[in-house]
Amino acid sequence: MRKYDFDPELEGLLKSLKNHPALGGDFDFQKSWPDVANTCGLSEDTSDMTHTWRDWLEFYIWDLTHVMLKPIGAVAFSVVLLVGGWFGIANASLGTLPGDQLYPVKLGMERVQMTLTTSSAQKAQLRMEFTSRRLEEMVALAASGKPSDISQIAMAVDRVKQDVADIKSDLTTETPSQVAELAKAVGRKADVYTSTVTSSASTLPLNVQTQVKEMKTIINETKDQAVEVIVTAHEQAVTAENTHELDLAFQKAFTHASSIATPEEQKKLITATALQKAGIYRRAFQVLKEIEMAHAVTE
Repeated sequence: MRKYDFDPELEGLLKSLKNHPALGGDFDFQKSWPDVANTCGLSEDTSDMTHTWRDWLEFYIWDLTHVMLKPIGAVAFSVVLLVGGWFGIANASLGTLPGDQLYPVKLGMERVQMTLTTSSAQKAQLRMEFTSRRLEEMVALAASGKPSDISQIAMAVDRVKQDVADIKSDLTTETPSQVAELAKAVGRKADVYTSTVTSSASTLPLNVQTQVKEMKTIINETKDQAVEVIVTAHEQAVTAENTHELDLAFQKAFTHASSIATPEEQKKLITATALQKAGIYRRAFQVLKEIEMAHAVTE
């Protein structure tokens, strides 16, 4: 061990002060306790100040638990920071677009939501909501006008097309309850999808126009499939909810058919309305579809 040299005068001074009252020298507990007791409002009698085995047990238990809780508290604090940070990142990712650094986090959170959701209605709503997000991303990228986004736009269009194709597939493969809820969700959203794609088509790059046409075709096919599911459910069990959903779908289809129908096709519109009022929904939709198909080439 290294030996340090001290100033003899300083060393002598420290030794002379070691017992100074200001530094606690010559402290006498018995003599000092009354002053401390009076100042703090405690008893001056110290005769019963003994510790029982219970006091010692409680002290050791307290000491042991505090020693154990320190690392546990540190871990818990770390978990809070981790979870809080993750939710912060997840929230920050909500407004991201394809190509952004946090965009994969956004997609990952959507997959987690779908995995954790058990309700058929909620799953259907989530599917439609996520597909709506893909459409919004496609429109936002197209509106940006950045050359670097062209490849991302193509990917966004393809992702929307794939999402709609998956929904169409689910309408034929899921359980009856899930299919019914998904079909209703599609009925509410399909026209919005078509409108969004149609209005944004002119701003999309030429190299994705073919994909856009395919997307519109898949959306229309998915809409028809959803109507078929609801019609079948209505034929199996006539309920107020199914009837309401069919009436909404019929009004949308009727509005579209009316906008393109020729004077000669007005009779078909009247026929479709009569069939709908009679509750013969399948034939009513078929009549409207005939009008639509007659104009499919020229639209």
